[in-house]
Amino acid sequence: MARQTDLTLVELQKILNQGEDADGRKLPGTQCVALNGGLPLGLVINELGMIFLTGGEDGAVAEGNLLALLKESEEKKRSTAYFYLRAGRHRRVASNKTLQQLKNFEDNPQNGETVLRVADRLASSTLI
Repeated sequence: MARQTDLTLVELQKILNQGEDADGRKLPGTQCVALNGGLPLGLVINELGMIFLTGGEDGAVAEGNLLALLKESEEKKRSTAYFYLRAGRHRRVASNKTLQQLKNFEDNPQNGETVLRVADRLASSTLI
């Protein structure tokens, strides 16, 4: 799986955190932002996940964004972030903080279905 946009980490963070484009203009909606003809929020999270998996300084920053998404109330955000963090654990690019938060997430009975669903997705993924 490769990145699908050429947006920088900073641009992706602005979209994710503030709903702004690179010029600071507010973007409408939470599920789809009006940038380059529309960019689904799931794609923004996927891009952050791919940056995390490639490692380096940007990877560590993206890892923090993904960890924050584990606490979101919206299941799609949580499960997508969990998918990449779990792949990062397998690839050994996850930090100790992430490993602990993944354990806490997986030990929480409320996340049982998400953990099983992501395990199935990862089993057929090329990311691990």
